[in-house]
Amino acid sequence: MATARIKPVVCIFLAVSCLVTRPGDAAPVSLNYVGLYAAANHSVCYVSNPGGFYPFTVWVWWLPSETGMQAAEFAIQHPGIVIGASVTQNPAITVALGSLPSGISVAFGACQTGWTWTHYQQCYLTATAVDYVRLVPHPAAGACQIATCEVGYPIAPVTIIQHLALNDSWCTHPEHNPAALVGIIIQTSSAVRAIFSECVQADMPPGHFVLHNKADSADSINVLQATRMGDNEYDLVLAAAMADSTTYLLATRVSFWGCDDYMYSHSTFEFTFLEATATETSSWGAIKALYR
Repeated sequence: MATARIKPVVCIFLAVSCLVTRPGDAAPVSLNYVGLYAAANHSVCYVSNPGGFYPFTVWVWWLPSETGMQAAEFAIQHPGIVIGASVTQNPAITVALGSLPSGISVAFGACQTGWTWTHYQQCYLTATAVDYVRLVPHPAAGACQIATCEVGYPIAPVTIIQHLALNDSWCTHPEHNPAALVGIIIQTSSAVRAIFSECVQADMPPGHFVLHNKADSADSINVLQATRMGDNEYDLVLAAAMADSTTYLLATRVSFWGCDDYMYSHSTFEFTFLEATATETSSWGAIKALYR
């Protein structure tokens, strides 16, 4: 039953397209992902109604694995406080069957290897209650799934990384706990330990972290080295020393991966650096020596 709709769409696609692009040089990820966002750059994952009949946009963004995405099928479920209006489809889609609420199957004219949107929909939020616009399985297929770009276009499962939160800033998939920054241990003026609430991936690059001066957003410090010290801890070596008696925001940029293969939105933690109370432990000796 799982391939009931997507294979006919791929067959139609093959009938109307003589050339299928193979996967390119996209950065590999472990699974295929899809999420709902309120912005065209897949960065805003919630909307709040200030009152009245509030307009917003729902974007459906996909991140395929290294095998790419040639076709996809899914459905969107609106709660009672949302009115769905006009839908815009990605012009790169060459075949589409169905609709967003009843279940839709689409095929692209070329292999998609990075972040790709299939649709965005104009909607209206009519209340201030907390709820979600949800991604749900295609009713006929029984799944939210894609066809990869491999020979024969095999069906692959998709992980729903997040629904769109309404009147709440809970940005991750609501059935899973997000890994958020919850603490800082200051080792020196240029080295800190970041503590997360949940297990996080073992290979987050230094560029996923940045330190901002809360009083001056233009004053930021990059991270030179990030070393995972435990399931939920990272030691960070900063590119410059923090200023005494200054309040900073440590942020994970864009997104990061949890240990259960779910991708979480960015997180921040606020703290004040006081040079007089900064601590230093022997475990930093080898790391500090690299930057002296």
